[in-house]
Amino acid sequence: MSADLSVVKTADKSLAVAVPLAPFEALSVEVVTARLAKIQEVMQTVMKEKVHYGKIDGCGDKPTLLKPGAEVLGVTFQLAARFDVEWVELPEGHLDCRVKSRIYTINGEQLVGEGVGSCTTMESKYRWRNTKKTCLKCGGPLRESKRDPEWYCWAAKGGCGATFPLNDPQIEAQKVGRAPNPDIADTKNTVLKMAKKRAHVDGILTTTGASAIFTQDIEDLPNYGDKTPPPSDPPPTEPPPASGNNAPPQEPAATPPKSRFTPDEIARREKILNLALEAARQACGKAEIDDDVKLHAKTTLATLLKELGKKGPQDVTHDEMDTFCATLVERMDLS
Repeated sequence: MSADLSVVKTADKSLAVAVPLAPFEALSVEVVTARLAKIQEVMQTVMKEKVHYGKIDGCGDKPTLLKPGAEVLGVTFQLAARFDVEWVELPEGHLDCRVKSRIYTINGEQLVGEGVGSCTTMESKYRWRNTKKTCLKCGGPLRESKRDPEWYCWAAKGGCGATFPLNDPQIEAQKVGRAPNPDIADTKNTVLKMAKKRAHVDGILTTTGASAIFTQDIEDLPNYGDKTPPPSDPPPTEPPPASGNNAPPQEPAATPPKSRFTPDEIARREKILNLALEAARQACGKAEIDDDVKLHAKTTLATLLKELGKKGPQDVTHDEMDTFCATLVERMDLS
């Protein structure tokens, strides 16, 4: 018998041959650097912003990897995912879907990484439905007129254009606001797909190491393609202390750059951005603000600003603020 093999006794007292594991071999720095550079190259030449990844204004330059982007990285590195799904029943008919992704080489022979993700019908966008006062003729949403004491069905948004008195008893009897979703079972497939997507993205990020490279450009990789070590900076030298009249004059403090927004615009901008993040957090059913929440807030806010012809939140006037904020919160639940 080879000296590398040994005989061991198993739990059932039978004998078995133990084969030693192959020694772990770390990848070279050149290979790791090349793989990270490949991710950046794919991002710049193949991926498209808002399709494969998204960036959040005011939240740094680190992009969020989306499902199409994870699929592109899987194709790039010849990876295939398998999924284990677990359903957990919650009170009142709600469900929690927990998914584990196992990332294999494309031939399915070697497990190279894992990821986890979950989604539940208790999340705000699945658990609740935002009920509104509806038109008595076409069933479309009603809006309260700012000029006249009446409700109107907005024709520009697909309504019939009908108007009703503000104190119409049939409209006043309608319940509005957040209400439990009566068709929670209809969201089961959506919850499954969302949990699977989260697990897949997590697995691809973990396996490829793309979590870090998403914040760095190819040209920022130190000495890529050059095996010589980077030159080290010389240690800083301190000037000799000056005394008496030989002391150098003090340079005036640098003047901070002037903001392109007025203080009033900055206040309105901060109010809307904070509201968007909080509304998105509730809509996503998250305890904290994460990348999913930031992307949802950015997308919804950008769409609403574009519809109103605004370049940014600072362009929303004081007179428009209340209506804009109410519409923004409403869009978070419906988008």
